[in-house]
Amino acid sequence: MQQWQLPKGGAGVASMTLHKDISIPTPSGSQMVVKMKALSLNYRDSFVAETNFMPDTLDNVVPISDGSGEVTAVGPACTRFQVGDRVAFVLCPGNYEGDQIEGTGLQPCIGGSRQGVAAEYVLAESGKEPGV
Repeated sequence: MQQWQLPKGGAGVASMTLHKDISIPTPSGSQMVVKMKALSLNYRDSFVAETNFMPDTLDNVVPISDGSGEVTAVGPACTRFQVGDRVAFVLCPGNYEGDQIEGTGLQPCIGGSRQGVAAEYVLAESGKEPGV
């Protein structure tokens, strides 16, 4: 598979590189693999790439926080989604039901302090499972 990487937050959009021959991830636990079908470049994504505003941006982060696709594999504990489901990503996947992480607002967010969706396949948490 292929994926884009930003070497460092603030390095600029022109610094992104396309990496090929990366293995398709394998889900474990409640994870799932999503084959990406659509991406949307938002202002926040260009802001992460062009500025040092978000100091917790991962080095070699897969950018882009907004996208959708189809589930191609699920981990053994994933009960919320199944293969073939169509899904859309949310900016801050750990912020369920309006929860915020104290002191950081809506962090951590994909395409910055977590890997984003600018890839053919994305490994993602399936969200809150029933009973969790």
